[in-house]
Amino acid sequence: MMTLTQTERMVRKIAEMAAQPSSDTQTAKLAHDYAEICRAANRRLEQCALMIEAGQFLQALQLAETAPPLMDLITLLSFRQAAEWRAHCQGHQLPWSEPFYDKYIRLLNETYGKGIASDHPFYRDYRRAVMENDDARAFSILKVISRLNPSDPNTKEELKRLEEKLLRVKLESLKQLVTAGDPASIEAALEQLEASGLPVPSSHPAWQQAQIFRCQRMIRRAEELRQQGLWEEAEVAVEEIHATATRYNLRLPDADADTWTALEEWTGQQRAAWTAEQDFRRAVSALEFEAGSIAARRDTAATLNKADAAAMFETLASKQEEAGRFGKPLPDGLEDRCQQGREWLQSQMRAAKARGRVLNVAVLLVILAAIGASTPFVLRWQRQQNYEQRFKQLASARNVSETENLMSRAPASWKSNPKMADSLSQAKDFVAREKELKQDFDRKLAGLQQIAAAGFRGDPAQAGADRASCEQALNQLAPEYKSAAAGALGAWDAQWKAFRNGELGRVLDKAEQAAGALDAGNGAAAVRAAISQLQAMLPPDVAALEASPPPLPAEMADRFGRLTNKIGDLSTTVEKWDQSQDALGRASSLEEYLAGMDQLALSPLASTAQKASAERVDSLRIDQEMLLGQLLLPNDRAAWDSLTNVTGWNASLMPEQPTSQEKDLYFKLRDDKNVTDVNAYELVAKDRPGNGSVSHPVFVQGKIAPDNSGNEAGMVDDPAKYRDRLRFIHTSYSDWDYSDVRWLKRLSECDSYERLGLGQLIDANTGNYQKPILQIIDQLNQDTNSSAVFRAFVIFKLLAVAGLRPSEWGLTWAPNAAAYVQGLTELGAKDIQSGDWLVPDRSDRLERPLEEFFAKAAAVPLEKQARFLQQLVRETCSRGFVFAGFMDDAGHPAPRALAGLPSELCGWNRDGAAVILLRKDPRGGSYAALADPLPYSPLLAFSGDRRQLLAQTLSATGFPAALAGRILPPFFEGAL
Repeated sequence: MMTLTQTERMVRKIAEMAAQPSSDTQTAKLAHDYAEICRAANRRLEQCALMIEAGQFLQALQLAETAPPLMDLITLLSFRQAAEWRAHCQGHQLPWSEPFYDKYIRLLNETYGKGIASDHPFYRDYRRAVMENDDARAFSILKVISRLNPSDPNTKEELKRLEEKLLRVKLESLKQLVTAGDPASIEAALEQLEASGLPVPSSHPAWQQAQIFRCQRMIRRAEELRQQGLWEEAEVAVEEIHATATRYNLRLPDADADTWTALEEWTGQQRAAWTAEQDFRRAVSALEFEAGSIAARRDTAATLNKADAAAMFETLASKQEEAGRFGKPLPDGLEDRCQQGREWLQSQMRAAKARGRVLNVAVLLVILAAIGASTPFVLRWQRQQNYEQRFKQLASARNVSETENLMSRAPASWKSNPKMADSLSQAKDFVAREKELKQDFDRKLAGLQQIAAAGFRGDPAQAGADRASCEQALNQLAPEYKSAAAGALGAWDAQWKAFRNGELGRVLDKAEQAAGALDAGNGAAAVRAAISQLQAMLPPDVAALEASPPPLPAEMADRFGRLTNKIGDLSTTVEKWDQSQDALGRASSLEEYLAGMDQLALSPLASTAQKASAERVDSLRIDQEMLLGQLLLPNDRAAWDSLTNVTGWNASLMPEQPTSQEKDLYFKLRDDKNVTDVNAYELVAKDRPGNGSVSHPVFVQGKIAPDNSGNEAGMVDDPAKYRDRLRFIHTSYSDWDYSDVRWLKRLSECDSYERLGLGQLIDANTGNYQKPILQIIDQLNQDTNSSAVFRAFVIFKLLAVAGLRPSEWGLTWAPNAAAYVQGLTELGAKDIQSGDWLVPDRSDRLERPLEEFFAKAAAVPLEKQARFLQQLVRETCSRGFVFAGFMDDAGHPAPRALAGLPSELCGWNRDGAAVILLRKDPRGGSYAALADPLPYSPLLAFSGDRRQLLAQTLSATGFPAALAGRILPPFFEGAL
């Protein structure tokens, strides 16, 4: 589609054609381009009108506002000379298009004129598009709103914001294409950007560079045309390059600028040569005409007076001089004919001069003879002269009766005078010719009267042709015959009109009554039958009846027009409905099918149920991402977008490098001394009288060592003193109370920390992660050597790290992880503080329930579960689904003819969920529904065997089949 600027340039060239010569090739191209854009605009206009009539006002105005805006385009195409241009194209068998339908234009203008308030549903549609991040649709709707409610300031601001946002995205994309340097892709992107209607700044570097690419491509094309000698096509390209470079103030590379200058000079020379050739041909044609005219006068032995001969001589000389100024040879024989003409005209001028001298003598003699002549002779001569003059006047005025009267009064003796006899003969011929015309009219009128006498039961088309012929004969009659003839034809017209109007009136009454029930809402079958019934009501000759003169009464013509328009419109609607049905059946992809559904929903023939079903399908926003998401990860909507790009998945179940936030969380665990460095000691009480101290164990961060006083000292937590909380206090022990502070062991929790490699989760050299967190959690589940409270504490710390990037840590693929966290939370593990496993009151309350929980959790390895489910989903997505048909509105499957009809087909149920919808009966080969299908749900077939894929994945990952049943995605339910 041309832009408005390109269309305006084309229209200007068409208008200029009347003022300057154009070649047939250029005219044909302009005719083709103009007809194509008019047809495209007409199609858009018709689609908008149909949408408006169907109540789809937003879609209609969005289509009208698509660049180039429809009403602006129609205004350009309806230029002042459009009708003359159309007639010219029709007369020269060039492409042309019908004028724009006024009814559709009025309908669209009325829709624009309605205006809207701020609570109009269009605003709701706009907000919905914004929430769905569909900027293109939001922009389209906002353009419509701004046209209908121009006083809304928020709309203007938001429209400007969206324009700038979309423009940034498109210009960035264009910049990348320019960097890649692919001219075809750059041209396509430019056309899309120009068609978007966005206000592109002409000075933008990417835009400038892209336009230079475009000009360079046109220069290469023009150079190829020059090599082929096609100067007219090259001229168009050169003009386009000039217009583009001027419009965007481009600076072409020197080499390209030189090539363009050479092309411009060459096309200019070719245009000048062509124009000169056209001028020469016209000069030669004029000279040939003048020479031919002189030759014709000479061949009839005409006699010219001196003035006429001199004027013709001067004209011939000037036209010969005009043809000679081009310096080209004249056609063979033309120079000789011109010479013969000059010689003849010169002889005529000499003879006229001689006749002048003789005439002077003759006048003198006549005067002398008149003096002696008798008076009767002079009077007779004068009377004959008067008769001749009168005959000429009457013939000129086509006065037949007076001519006959004057002829009857002419004396018989005058016939002996050759000149007078010739005048009388001419008058007689005039009268005979006029009477023959009168007789021709009378014969044709008699034929019409016979048709009327027969009750107009013949062929109405023939009656119309005969009537037109009779009217043509009437127009040729002399004035004195016309009045009576017109009255006779008018009387016949009155009879014909009464018959014709009565016939058409009865037909219209009957057809209008039937058409009153013709409603698109009744469905395609009913409308198709009604159209056939209406067409059968209209007689085959109804068009001839309607077209025959005299014109139909305005009221009847309007009725007839409305009826035929309604039949035509509904016939077109039925045709488009059939096409949309065929399109659904022919769809070879999900995208093609959904596009066909959009067309079906727009048709007035769609039933309420069909439209509701189509709108339901549209509202679901069905695509491959949604299909895979609902079948494979129904509870993780955020991960759906990754299902269509499985090549980018991380199979290691851990990211490569930690984020700063992950580091902060991990380092708190790594540097927690309660986790990494706690030892158990026993205080041995000294055996002395009155010693109240008793032997008992204590916990020490680090080790006990002698202090400056020689006492054993360290950071000690004494459970005997603090059973309800952890308190590491710097404490020293003298041998007065305790004879020994004996080391017992390093706590098993600290050993577990080292054994599991928690201190090396992040490699100190590379800074990369070394171990999946799910693997560590599985190991903690099975670590019975350490406290369950300790394990719960560490697990929650690790889950806090993994929770920052759940998909990369594999939590997406471990459904049991969510239940795992929920179970620990319900047991109070989320509130465990560092060292609670050392606090008797806390440990006694939590340890046993947590031990029981971990014993059960150990049976389901989370890492293996994640690897199994990730591989299963990845392989499913890699194999993919192919479009396999759809469910019709009656709930019956309409499968495509695929190689090896699939045994199962997926689709959407009435709740809008993707499921395995159909399964083929192995006995009969037909499909049985496994769920209540959504009408018009697309059907998709898995490119593989889901049961076989499940078995292969279980085997490859070693995940127990007994544990897989509860976590399988909906697509694999029942596959074990």
